[in-house]
Amino acid sequence: MTRLPLIAFALAQVLVWGIPSPAVAGVFNVELSDPTRPVDLFVDVHWGTIAIHGDTTAERLVVESRVDPPEDLSDSPLTLVEEDNRVTIEQTSPRPGSFRSANLTIIAPARTNLTLVLRRGGDLRVEAIE
Repeated sequence: MTRLPLIAFALAQVLVWGIPSPAVAGVFNVELSDPTRPVDLFVDVHWGTIAIHGDTTAERLVVESRVDPPEDLSDSPLTLVEEDNRVTIEQTSPRPGSFRSANLTIIAPARTNLTLVLRRGGDLRVEAIE
């Protein structure tokens, strides 16, 4: 897996599998290596909201991210990585202790295995995941 620093292009990118994309806000399409197989989704944010909606026709993940407060988006980029149908979404911070609230809405194939972590609390909603 290759890691490339793509922060300057985060708002305009669509994820290419296997290359992490630091993102702060926007909508990102995550293409799967094999859409016919179940997905393993790992999400790790410090606090905020994670909402997962299963879709029986989805062949990719659609991740909408918002970071609050919006005036300083540089403190809470998200890293998205897809490798062999395992999707990892992690909140990172350029400065220790400077995490913002991350609010994620994810549309995923209904056949998705979930590992969801809200380290300092927040809301978690999961619908229509088998």
